Amino acid sequence: MNKIFCSICDSENFILNLKCSNCGSLIRENIRTINIGETFQNFLLNTDFGIKKVLYSEKKNYLLLLISLLSIKLTILTFFDISILDQKLITTLLKLNLLVFSYWFLFILLLGVIFKVLIEIIVRNKFYYKDSLTIIAFSFLYFSVVGIILFLLELMLFGKFFFSNNPSIFQINLYKALAVISLEMIIFLYSLFLLIRFLVFILHKKFLATLLSVAFLIFIFIGNEILKNILGAY
Repeated sequence: MNKIFCSICDSENFILNLKCSNCGSLIRENIRTINIGETFQNFLLNTDFGIKKVLYSEKKNYLLLLISLLSIKLTILTFFDISILDQKLITTLLKLNLLVFSYWFLFILLLGVIFKVLIEIIVRNKFYYKDSLTIIAFSFLYFSVVGIILFLLELMLFGKFFFSNNPSIFQINLYKALAVISLEMIIFLYSLFLLIRFLVFILHKKFLATLLSVAFLIFIFIGNEILKNILGAY
């Protein structure tokens, strides 16, 4: 795990500890709240500094908002995925958007529990559930916020045919479709990079951080398959 040493008694502490577990002295700065504008900027220009400020913040403001936005983005992707496979089914399922959103919201909360347990096993130290959710929500900050803005652009470009395979967005305008899909991929990959950096900050081991990030993707894939089976019953 990543460690921080007390300047008073030189005791070893977990990197997120505010006070020394031995003498009770403050061992790091105490950041009250998260500035979302600064966080956007720091994640691009000074990634590790931005991650530290987010994890060190006492109040994880914007957490529920970002989980909600990530749930919305995953809902959009679920419908897009299904629309490619079954055009008749998507027409019916679009009416179930609240159900799909609720599913992803609860699934992210469950992933927070799984991440908490896994990280505690690795670092052998208490790890708070809120910090686990913070890693997930803020790693995918760009994917959620910019991704939803990009979705509005996609609706402007393709309208109702965005959720269509006849014609598909590639048949309507190949270059515009490739451009928006490429942007989606770049944002997703950068979000995955942020997830790894968050985990490296906690675990101090790139291999384990990468392994947990891959596990996260597998959980999302499994969650999506479960959801598609549930929706197939409607």
